Amino acid sequence: MSPIEPARSSDAVLPFSEASLLALLGDDFSHARISGATPLAQRSRNRLLRLSLDNAPCDRLILKLVRRANDPFWDHHVRREHRVLELLDRFWPGGAPRPFAAVFGGGWGFLLTEDVGGASLAEALEMTGASTDEHGGAVITPSAVAAPLGHSLDRLADLHASLRGNRLPFYRTCYCVDLDRISENSLRSRLRVARSRLLGALAAEEQAARAPYRAAERAYVAGVVQPLLRGPRQMIHNSLSPLNVVLGTAPRFVDWETMTLAAAELDIAELLRFPGAGLSWPQTDDCVRTAFGDQIDPGRLRAAALARAVDYAAANAKARDAAIEARDRAMEASCRSRRDWYLAELREVAEELQLGSALEVLIGREAPGD
Repeated sequence: MSPIEPARSSDAVLPFSEASLLALLGDDFSHARISGATPLAQRSRNRLLRLSLDNAPCDRLILKLVRRANDPFWDHHVRREHRVLELLDRFWPGGAPRPFAAVFGGGWGFLLTEDVGGASLAEALEMTGASTDEHGGAVITPSAVAAPLGHSLDRLADLHASLRGNRLPFYRTCYCVDLDRISENSLRSRLRVARSRLLGALAAEEQAARAPYRAAERAYVAGVVQPLLRGPRQMIHNSLSPLNVVLGTAPRFVDWETMTLAAAELDIAELLRFPGAGLSWPQTDDCVRTAFGDQIDPGRLRAAALARAVDYAAANAKARDAAIEARDRAMEASCRSRRDWYLAELREVAEELQLGSALEVLIGREAPGD
């Protein structure tokens, strides 16, 4: 008999039997019972469930289920995240979820971790004045947003300091396979994927063969990619959107599967340059100086913000197309709004970096597809 048994009902929320999951958790959970399994409505390619427990050392766990169909590198990502969480529990305790178990099957796997609870920073930024039933119905006020954003940046500075001091085990874990590395080739590839999503595959392919496009891409590499590669690099989270910052007594960071060696500015830009944060660039610079001192280069921070804005504008364009196909008007409007914010962001930063003309060639003048 397989140690992981499927749920008896094909339409069960929990895809595995209760006994199979609890057996992974050891003697401390020998009398535990799973009293509920709630899907989490998050923007994730993986399925996330919150498990409620009775007679257990903790009240809740998170089950992250990954499948090859959603992520061709699923096995590497699960192994990496599990090991990274173990290392963080040792070298940066309390900053990330504690890992309990990782399981690998034929084309699927899952990770069981501590549920760090609370609302995400993204929810706080996007839903000011609203309440979230998923997180207990607590009302999120404007005054409750500014402090967590600053605390999250301080937390990030503390994380980066810990990663610099304990670089080797994280480096060996993340670089055991050639995956999620930040290089000129990977950043060029991401730009090209973004163009295809923003302009349409046919238009992007046609333009790519023309001399103006080739010149614009060279300018992008010189003004964005090379500054990020030439500057100091260290281990970073590499996906530190406010979606992956969970608020509570202290901010905690989740979703570590793409951790890599890169410029620290990428984490900072992803955290602070987010729709709803409401920070001007001078305010952003002030926040960064307060948390990091003179460690962060303003030019590289803008290059990082531009690279991240290209990624997120394209991701939201793709999500908007899917929402249109599904006739989900609310999701369509939300994705369009976020896409347009990131397009405005990247154009503003491009002008400051003297790349406005190059970006106009690369992604066009107007928001596409409207």
